[in-house]
Amino acid sequence: TQAATPAAPTATQKSNADAAWPKMADTSGDRSGSDLSGVSPLDRPIDLSVQRSAVDGRTLYRINVEPEETLGHYSDWLRLGGVESIRALNGFDASQVLASGDALLLPVTDAAHQDAFERRREEYHQVLVEEFKENFEVTGSEEYKIELGDSLWALAREFELP
Repeated sequence: TQAATPAAPTATQKSNADAAWPKMADTSGDRSGSDLSGVSPLDRPIDLSVQRSAVDGRTLYRINVEPEETLGHYSDWLRLGGVESIRALNGFDASQVLASGDALLLPVTDAAHQDAFERRREEYHQVLVEEFKENFEVTGSEEYKIELGDSLWALAREFELP
């Protein structure tokens, strides 16, 4: 369980993306020594990069699902023409639902494909932030430790968040 702001609780769900993946250090608080104390929570960077790992002689590409993302988004950002290859790679059936924080393997072909995906994903999240800023005002923030049973919906209601 990690400390997080109420707007970004994470959940963990097992998938093929977790099976052979080496444990990664938690770098969610590491921002290369940058002091972000005076930065609005909306302007703080989030790690949207694709993680690469060599497993059994092949390169695997993995991300952690962020809020508002869908398999359709990943397919569009990778220019796949459908979600079937992502579902197959992760062992998902048609009923599989993604949750924020899930690990997901991606059918990335090379570094250029990875770079294009990361750029499109970043642009999408920038648009979400700008739309939020146009409609809401952040009046403060506070730390909250996620507890077993917490849900994004319940936390948003408790903290009166949109």
